[in-house]
Amino acid sequence: MHKNTAALTAVLFVLALLLIIINSSKPQTELATKNPPVQTPVPSPIAIPDLHYEDAACGVQLRYPQNITVTESTNSGTVFLDLQKPEHAVILLCTDSSLYSLPEYTFVKETIITAASGSATASARLYRSKDPANGTTQETLTFTHPQNGMDIFLSGFGDVFERMRASLKIK
Repeated sequence: MHKNTAALTAVLFVLALLLIIINSSKPQTELATKNPPVQTPVPSPIAIPDLHYEDAACGVQLRYPQNITVTESTNSGTVFLDLQKPEHAVILLCTDSSLYSLPEYTFVKETIITAASGSATASARLYRSKDPANGTTQETLTFTHPQNGMDIFLSGFGDVFERMRASLKIK
């Protein structure tokens, strides 16, 4: 190897070593501010509002999820059905209490709740029965409408029933 080539190589090696030492002694925050990490935004879930249902004959209104199909009957009954989860069905019935009494005896009494809207209130009874074969729990809310005397019967399963029961109002 030629004498000048060896000297040039040694000088380049010393310069490279100095650059490495100088860059490694810089604080990491200085390097981070020059090239900040790019954060990918996480999409937030969009809350889909519930739909409004009102039964003028029964004198009640409630809210239900948008994925529910509503089928009204001519016999004062309405079925709320999730086609993807048919086990989440909810039924709303109303009948004239002088013509028919709802079969409360088939359910085990759990608690007493009050449904209210404005000045109208009704003492309602919540019943729960569990199917011993498959363990599903059916809940039923019954009350007599304070203004029209109709017996109101709301029965169903799971969180869909809970949401609808919580939104139930007397009209």
